[in-house]
Amino acid sequence: MKKIALFFILSALPALAQFTTVTGTVLDPHSVPYALGTITPTLVSNGTPTLNGLPYTPPTQPVGLDKNGFFSFNIADNTQLQPAGTKWNFMVCSAVGTTQPVVGTGSQCFTLPNPLTISGATQNIGANLTAVAPALTVPIGGGGGGSPPAAPIGSVQTNLNGALFGSITNVVPGSALVSQGASTAPSFQQKPIYDVRDWATCDGSTDSSVTGPQGGIKPLLIAIGSQEATIRWIGSSTPSAHCRLENSFFPANISHGFSGGGAIEMISSTTPVGNAVFVNGTSAECNGGGGGLLCNTANATSGTTTLSLTAGNTAVVSVQPYPGFTFKITSVTDDCGDLFYHLQQSLANQPRNVGLWVASNIAGGTCTITANANGATTHIQVLVNQFSGMGPVVSADGKGSCNNADTTTMDSLSAPTTAGSLLFGYGGQPFTAETCSAGAGFTQPAGLAGQSTNGFACSEYKLSSPGGS
Repeated sequence: MKKIALFFILSALPALAQFTTVTGTVLDPHSVPYALGTITPTLVSNGTPTLNGLPYTPPTQPVGLDKNGFFSFNIADNTQLQPAGTKWNFMVCSAVGTTQPVVGTGSQCFTLPNPLTISGATQNIGANLTAVAPALTVPIGGGGGGSPPAAPIGSVQTNLNGALFGSITNVVPGSALVSQGASTAPSFQQKPIYDVRDWATCDGSTDSSVTGPQGGIKPLLIAIGSQEATIRWIGSSTPSAHCRLENSFFPANISHGFSGGGAIEMISSTTPVGNAVFVNGTSAECNGGGGGLLCNTANATSGTTTLSLTAGNTAVVSVQPYPGFTFKITSVTDDCGDLFYHLQQSLANQPRNVGLWVASNIAGGTCTITANANGATTHIQVLVNQFSGMGPVVSADGKGSCNNADTTTMDSLSAPTTAGSLLFGYGGQPFTAETCSAGAGFTQPAGLAGQSTNGFACSEYKLSSPGGS
């Protein structure tokens, strides 16, 4: 049976009465979403802003829009700010390269003509932004050979070699144009497409060389990272050949295309459940080092992210960025070549969010683990625990989380588990130095393995779950 593990989030967050969750979807006049663009809030004030009597530094970093042009983030409620009369304005920019000439206008940025008063628990400003958003595409009328060719809606033409799409230039290899129907400009597919042939030779080889199936797929997954992407699997030129990928985990951001004749056959792990053993761990707190874009041993203000890892073991990394309502961790890497996949994420757009990253069947060595953020954070906490005995592939059996603002004991949501599974709990809060203690039946690792220097990040584990909820 396959080795499985359960992960809990235990994270305490403050009340947000003085903040408003701002949401919306940005569309151009032709209802084309500002997909994968950004929105940046700007505080408009006639004095030095304060919030509840304390100096307030407004966020200045852009927040990403999803593939549908949707966004959600927290900013200060104008009615709670001083001096009175403060307002917010917003700058929206389209993603570079999503609307190329001649059917596209190129990158577009705009702001509201008049700032808005933001207040209450939530406020949707999508209609305000859409009303003034410039067009992303140039409408093409019928006749005169100016219309795009009629094609079934949703059909895809993939660029694998940098070739031109008619008169449309600068198309990134791996991107695709998706037909929107006759007399309508095609749009670029948001998911890049990766051809497995560019990364691995799959003709019966079982080696782990750079071009072999094992050595090729791992760099491919690292290159894709946390972005939404599709892998196009191509059938082998030798019909009877099979490519054995000894242990590859495909996270939820990756989809698979088999139109080229490829297929995936699952090989079950025979590692029995219940053999997890805690080996060691460490943690680090980074305060603005590296421009706030990353946290590792080189820029840690306390602790370390350098750890001796044993080949074949499992590394579990929890990461907490601040401010979490603006930034998130986009990837975890190490200098030993291990692949960390994003297993769980707490509620985003909160002052502190926390996520879990896991690498199974690690390469081993003295490795420095780095957490990478999507902007200049104030501080980041990284906590690493290493376990042995979990087999070549580790997956989640169940998950639970909670966000308790003013409690000292944090209880997870119930989640069904398989008897023998490793239970792992993690979390913390970013504001005051504290000490942590394990819950009933759990063990907190000693030293920096179980708690960062100031207690902002903590962990606990139960090596063998009794099963059930």
